[in-house]
Amino acid sequence: AVFAVDRYEALARKDIDPVAGLTDRVGRPPLSGPLYVYAQMPMGEEFQRFQDSVMFGGAPDLERRTEYWVRHSDAREAILAQAQPLASVLARLPEHEALIRDLATQVNQPLGEMVFVPLLGKDDRDFLAVLDPLTAEITAVAPTGSWVWQDFAKEP
Repeated sequence: AVFAVDRYEALARKDIDPVAGLTDRVGRPPLSGPLYVYAQMPMGEEFQRFQDSVMFGGAPDLERRTEYWVRHSDAREAILAQAQPLASVLARLPEHEALIRDLATQVNQPLGEMVFVPLLGKDDRDFLAVLDPLTAEITAVAPTGSWVWQDFAKEP
């Protein structure tokens, strides 16, 4: 599970081009469940090279570039800064009340303390990813369609 910019993306190990030292930078993959990593946007001149390689060179985007991955635990605050209150879904999209209440029950946490970010899964399917407010790891997932992206995009 790679956090890049404002969302998690679920990638299969076969979709990743590993680089030397990756395990040293992000840790060993767990025996079961996802490996959580953070894709850190390059800065300065490296940002321009990165952007050019993606836009003009056909290189993979940030979430697939393992050379930019760092330990998830080192980026917890940056991830949670992108999260939004799950209760805001009820205020803006009341037709999803049953889904939100089910998620709160599933993770056994008060709705007022729950936060989420979008999650892009395989085949470009959209999900709502509920995050643990301490670790920023995904605690629950619900399929959403595109409303998460359209209605809850963070302003730049």
